[in-house]
Amino acid sequence: MNNLISKIEIQNFRSFEKNILPVKEINIFSGNNDVGKSNILKPLKFEDDYNKVARARMFRSSKMKQLIKIRIYINPPSTYQTLTGESNLFIERQFDRNGERVERFSTDDIKKKASIKRLINKIRYIYIPALKGEEVLQYLLSLIGEKQLISDKDISSLNDSIAQKTSDLKDILERSGINIGTTFGLPTLLSDFWQKLSVKTQYEEFEKLDSDIKGSNSDRKLNPTQFSITLLNRGEGIKSKYIPPLLQWLDKNDNSKVFIWGIDEPENSLEFDLADKLSRLYFNEYARSNQIFITSHSLAFINPPSGIKIKPKRFKFSKDNFGRTQWEDLDNLFEKQNTLGLMSELGILFAQKEFIEEYRIVVAEKELLESKIKQYVKPILIVEGKTDKWIVEKSWGKLFPVEDMPFEVYPSGIYINMDESEGNADQVQRTIQLISPMINGDKIIIGLFDNDREGNEKFKGLNNKIFENYRVTNIARKHKTKNIYGLLLPVPNNRSCFVGNKLTQRFLEIEHYFSDSVLQNNNLKGDKIVADSQIFTIRKKNKTKFSNKLIDDLDPSEFDNFRLLFEKIKEIIELSS
Repeated sequence: MNNLISKIEIQNFRSFEKNILPVKEINIFSGNNDVGKSNILKPLKFEDDYNKVARARMFRSSKMKQLIKIRIYINPPSTYQTLTGESNLFIERQFDRNGERVERFSTDDIKKKASIKRLINKIRYIYIPALKGEEVLQYLLSLIGEKQLISDKDISSLNDSIAQKTSDLKDILERSGINIGTTFGLPTLLSDFWQKLSVKTQYEEFEKLDSDIKGSNSDRKLNPTQFSITLLNRGEGIKSKYIPPLLQWLDKNDNSKVFIWGIDEPENSLEFDLADKLSRLYFNEYARSNQIFITSHSLAFINPPSGIKIKPKRFKFSKDNFGRTQWEDLDNLFEKQNTLGLMSELGILFAQKEFIEEYRIVVAEKELLESKIKQYVKPILIVEGKTDKWIVEKSWGKLFPVEDMPFEVYPSGIYINMDESEGNADQVQRTIQLISPMINGDKIIIGLFDNDREGNEKFKGLNNKIFENYRVTNIARKHKTKNIYGLLLPVPNNRSCFVGNKLTQRFLEIEHYFSDSVLQNNNLKGDKIVADSQIFTIRKKNKTKFSNKLIDDLDPSEFDNFRLLFEKIKEIIELSS
């Protein structure tokens, strides 16, 4: 269960003189370094862990004893029927400097006390320090080894085989004066055996090596096991990501225990993107089956993303004038304390919070975009929204009814159902810039902008570091290394007055490709820019009905202006192929 412990009372333990912490499924302790965050996670060692303020009080008092008290309040599972309906159930353990332990319970009932003790004894607490080196992984592997995935008999059989095949080596050693009974073999204790288990990871670029490295033996396949990398040679960030799945496996394969995790800085050595993804795993997956206590300096954990399945309890730790650890609820603290002061104590700037929320939106958009783009085989035309998609597709069908469209149309914006997309020029710009790092090879992508003020501003605003320099006379801009383009709507002769020399004098939208009479009859013709001008706007509210249905009844001659657009798209595709 993931909320066995409901509250923890601590007295005279490390930097905690007397504290009560209400806890949930997942609990995050934040604050400056050396304020006591990790103290609550680490196992007990009396001589080091007795609270210094309490020790001073004891020396100045003739009656006080040195005692550490830990009281755990529990939420009993429904299977513990003797505890059904009971509230404020707890077990308290007192430890003294001589190693003696005294237990107290919330009840004097013998059966209930036995049930509480049995439940507490089911807990298997696993602490993982911030630096997750070789010894941590060996410890977890030894716990896996306790599940007896290989028997003593199997190991003994392997050792017999090793002894037989190394018997001549033993003779050589004896002739060399080494007569101390040397044998060769595997560790016979299962925990030792599993601690030495080699965990190998795949080399990320193996497939590229196998396909691209040529030579006289090019037909010879590379063996992936010869290019694997042992986990211990991976970076700290990668190793830290392995720990929760190993803990999950232990929990899954041991129904006799309730696993509780204590993890210092799970985000240690991870950049924010990976830390953010890891935090979602904790909130959406790990905390659903295990109770978890972690310390963290990362906003990925301290400022959890919206929509998570289990919301964490967040504590902000600090020290008082005597060095005692105090805590406050971070939710309440955001409301009542000076924001900059709070974030200064956390070692971060609150302004980051807004940037992180925007970052998370961009990441979600990028992941959704990547999954959709991979589905397309043909070149892709990215348009501002669903109405532009319908207009382009239906225009092609009217002009070339028997010819397959050589590209596919993708509306920009964030959406689940494509027919509900509400994109704009800004989304087109974001999309083709976001997509550029994802695209490998010769895939062709064209972002289409209306030739109005907004479209031109976003077209001009394409990042000069990755796109060709902007020129006011050019309607296309290519990515410097990939087949990704920004394209302004080409200007037909009958609409030349809609596009002036200045960006502020440009008004051409894709609906302007249709005749004035069609726009008038379908209530799309808007107000004139100035009196006596030929230039007029397009009514936004009528676009959906027109582009989705009414356009189907138009004569093919009404689509002639679209030939300009399609010729330009085909020209780009031919140049890039």
